[in-house]
Amino acid sequence: ALKIISLLSKDYLIAEFTGIELDENKCGLCGLCLKICPYNAITIESDRISIDKFKCKGCGTCASICPTNAIDLNIDTSEKTLATIEILSKFRAAPKIIAFCCASCGYAAADDAGLKKISYSPNIFIVRVPCKFCYQIILRK
Repeated sequence: ALKIISLLSKDYLIAEFTGIELDENKCGLCGLCLKICPYNAITIESDRISIDKFKCKGCGTCASICPTNAIDLNIDTSEKTLATIEILSKFRAAPKIIAFCCASCGYAAADDAGLKKISYSPNIFIVRVPCKFCYQIILRK
């Protein structure tokens, strides 16, 4: 909690790349990811997929459509999400609200609120998940 308060009291945040990981051995160069990426972060160059880390927002759209499961998200997996929920369940806040915010929109909005020093209830705990979190799990089964 103190770490979060410390982060929110600053006028800036340092962002890490939380985009996607590509397993080139699985990639069949079908180009579906390239066509569906809403940020135009994926290109094919010299028979290889290239990901622009500055454009990629980690939304997971490409991972949800990849027929060979060559693309994986570099953020919370279901195991990490469940572990996070377990940790948050130990807080004594009442009522406790766990908000599952997508990596691209909801989580960014919560970050923006913190940067602008807009307060929201301390009973709200935010868990970052990819936009296509559920779809990715379904497709991998």
